Amino acid sequence: MKLLINDKNKYFDIETLDELINRLKLNSQMLYLQVNGCPIEKDAYKITKLKENDNIDIIKAVGGG
Repeated sequence: MKLLINDKNKYFDIETLDELINRLKLNSQMLYLQVNGCPIEKDAYKITKLKENDNIDIIKAVGGG
């Protein structure tokens, strides 16, 4: 399916947000995600179904000090 991820078209054979995170090899504890402008809670990643042309914003937290 085609997804718009951070303003770039990407193609994946996945069904859920959790599968996308795993496919991209991201640490879900360090992310803030929106699907079509709606924030998604971390405990909902596994049940959030994605659809063709969904717009996903991925923001990675960066530690520092």
